[in-house]
Amino acid sequence: MEPSMFIENVEKALETTRDHAERFTLQNYLVELYRKTNRMEEAVALLRTIIKDQSEGDRSDSNTLAALYNNLGLLLKSTAIQEAISSFREADKLYRENEMENALRIAGVNYQLSQLFTHLKDEYYTKKYLKECLVYFNRVETGQVFEAKARAHDQLGQLYSEKLLLFDARNHYKKALDIYQQIYSGKEADIAMIIGSLLNNLGVTYRQMESFKQSEDYFKRTLEHYETLESKSQGFLPWIGSTLTNLSNLYAEHQSTEEAMYYGDKALKVYTHLSKKEPEHYEHYLATSLHNMGVLFMENDPDKAEDYFRKAITLRRGLADKEPHAFNADLAASLMNLVELYHSRWEFTLKKEFKSKALALLGMTDKIAKELPVNHPAVQNILNDLDYYNGRFRNEDVSGLHYLKISREMMPLRQEVNSTILPGEKIAYQEKILKILRGHVMKFPGHYRGMESFSDALSEQAWYYLRLGKTKKAAALLREMRQLKSDLSSEAKCNLAHYYLLSGNELRALEFYKQILPLKNEDKKSMKETLMKDFSTLRSDGILMTPPQAVEELLEHYT
Repeated sequence: MEPSMFIENVEKALETTRDHAERFTLQNYLVELYRKTNRMEEAVALLRTIIKDQSEGDRSDSNTLAALYNNLGLLLKSTAIQEAISSFREADKLYRENEMENALRIAGVNYQLSQLFTHLKDEYYTKKYLKECLVYFNRVETGQVFEAKARAHDQLGQLYSEKLLLFDARNHYKKALDIYQQIYSGKEADIAMIIGSLLNNLGVTYRQMESFKQSEDYFKRTLEHYETLESKSQGFLPWIGSTLTNLSNLYAEHQSTEEAMYYGDKALKVYTHLSKKEPEHYEHYLATSLHNMGVLFMENDPDKAEDYFRKAITLRRGLADKEPHAFNADLAASLMNLVELYHSRWEFTLKKEFKSKALALLGMTDKIAKELPVNHPAVQNILNDLDYYNGRFRNEDVSGLHYLKISREMMPLRQEVNSTILPGEKIAYQEKILKILRGHVMKFPGHYRGMESFSDALSEQAWYYLRLGKTKKAAALLREMRQLKSDLSSEAKCNLAHYYLLSGNELRALEFYKQILPLKNEDKKSMKETLMKDFSTLRSDGILMTPPQAVEELLEHYT
């Protein structure tokens, strides 16, 4: 029989019956028929009538009336949310009149309320009703509530995670995962996906908590879970790619570059495969993988980094042409990373080709930046970088760049100076440093920082000669130092004083010692400490067994 015939027959039966119980049964049956035939307005109207009839007198007990309000809430939840909320709340209140026997019903009503408030984006009431439903689910010892409990824990985990209440998020995710793993038989596809999501969420949560080992463990468990699913039934590569990316990013954050590259390369291969099949869905992910690999190679292999960035830019330009609002920021990010790479190479080599390439990319980024939403944090970083590199390239300081270049050259020489013990061994390395700095000062006589470094290097070399008793060589270096147009550091003045003392000019030495004793050294410590250490070194070298009495009295004065 057609549903319309059923409805007509029930409506006729309702017109003739005089029995209240029979009428109640027929009305509820008719509500269900209206619902099944999508005559929702008639179903709601009739259910309201039933509730009104049952509320009058003593016709219905609280459980029956609660069930009617619950059904009304279910009918209204997609069209009239506020009325649905009122209906569920009324059902909740009535069910609580027989709380012990209605624990499962109360839990169900509160869960429905939590979903409505989720739809309204009201986090306070969503959290309140989820917690309430868990209280009553925990009172029911039956397997039928397990999945509902797990869903509630999962949703609470997401709410706490959004608010960065990470310990609470972790606890609810773990409880949800434990329940789902208990009820998963290995066949339920929906539960399998939820378990993967929970494992991943725990990895993300531990990463935010800066618990590297736990985050690593959960991301690896996520990867293993999806790889197992993929081996049984294809279709899980997107989640495998996402997890590989998470692992790569985690290792990158902890400077485990080799592992980051390993998982980043695996993610790149996955998205390359997916992009060939469905470019409209996966080109964006492929571009992101290429960009990430570029970042990983920036320090150790700039040529390879440039290749990755250029491939990412090509893809992101195509995506941005189609959907500028969605992909312009990504394109600008890749352009600025490549600018950063060129800037680094320009500073290191001073080759104009890197500057030219960077300026071209800055021009492209300038145009894109005008269309970016400036209130977004990531966009603000891009705009700040754009201003910075425009300034760096357009207002170049060649002397400063050259100084950075020679600083990198001098770094291993300084390490050798610091690692050797004997002054004779130090002199050979220090002489190479002096040669580099002397060349810089001759090329850029007005560069104050270079001159200051040269002054300190001459002073340091003079000190090593003083330790060998070669005062004439020290004198030549100190004379060159004093001819420079730069202020003398505390350490340089100290070495001058030592020279005068060891050359027999005690009065001149005392003048300099008096000048430097109130000062601090480069480590912000008292210069008295430096002097005491120097006299100890000279004594060990056999150059000066004890300072003159006047010097000792001066040192005692500065306690």
